[in-house]
Amino acid sequence: MNNFILTFRDFIKEAKASNKKILLVGNMTRSLQRKFENNPRFVFWDDNKKNVGRIKKIPDDVGFIIFTRFIGHKTSIKIEKVATPDVKIYKYTQGTGMIRLLLSLVQ
Repeated sequence: MNNFILTFRDFIKEAKASNKKILLVGNMTRSLQRKFENNPRFVFWDDNKKNVGRIKKIPDDVGFIIFTRFIGHKTSIKIEKVATPDVKIYKYTQGTGMIRLLLSLVQ
């Protein structure tokens, strides 16, 4: 799959250069939502509340995907399959602190 972004630095660089939204997928996204909910660039899909595993399409305005540390294998594989090639996926799952840092650097 050629749509993976492999480094933290590359993710920040590409996200800053784009006006596309960033989709965060996984469990435990609520603490991130509280801090970034007023920023329309960030979209949150909580695997516990939304049937993410049944998603057939990533929204057209999403250009980047980050998986939280608490996401099931099946869910991440499903998201990777339905993402179009132009959607960049940060390859490594991240903890809440690292995601908070990433979002604060690209907002």
